[in-house]
Amino acid sequence: MIPCKQCLTVNSLDSLFCKQCGKPLPKEELEEAKQILVRQVSQGFVLFNENRVDEAFGIAEQVAKDD
Repeated sequence: MIPCKQCLTVNSLDSLFCKQCGKPLPKEELEEAKQILVRQVSQGFVLFNENRVDEAFGIAEQVAKDD
């Protein structure tokens, strides 16, 4: 999720414009947030493959919330 700098409305990472005020969301911030999400998912897969299921599930929950 990424907040709009204009109105502080939280938007999903697939948004290009704020769902409240319509202002364009900064592409650099969107890309950075997406990269963080990809790293978190990768970490979750590693934990899952190490049979650390509870920790992997925690990451999956956080990723779902953030996206």
